[in-house]
Amino acid sequence: MTGDAATFELDHRARTLIPLALAGIGAALGWAFPAIASRLHELPWFPMAGPVSLLERVASAGGLVAMIAIGAIAGVLGGLLVVSHAPRLSISEREIIVRAGDARHRFARSQVVEVAIEDERLVLRDDADVELFRSEFHGAPAEILGAAESRGWKVKA
Repeated sequence: MTGDAATFELDHRARTLIPLALAGIGAALGWAFPAIASRLHELPWFPMAGPVSLLERVASAGGLVAMIAIGAIAGVLGGLLVVSHAPRLSISEREIIVRAGDARHRFARSQVVEVAIEDERLVLRDDADVELFRSEFHGAPAEILGAAESRGWKVKA
């Protein structure tokens, strides 16, 4: 890959706000847990009776503060998981690399004939018009297509 690669990923602000927002939602659910748990016990089809009972015991032993803390911690962990699996797109003159979580997809120029954005997804096609790859992305579609075009890739607007 050349040194002149354009990279598109979640910005620092989003990487910070997602875990914080989910921590807030988790804390709110922890605060509301006693009311939610009593409703869940009334539903005979609810499949998570064991975990709900465990959390009720934690709530009775540690109180509301413990439930809010557990909810906030679960929210932060969930947010970090979401951020770690967010796609990262790198476009250079020689290749296009898409990373999402542990998955890494590399496409050489010889494989890709067309780069497009369809239904808010990045689409790469070969010379037989077969879709090689389709993925979500972070960034403005015009910026991604512009970066690809400026590096010599054929784009479909």
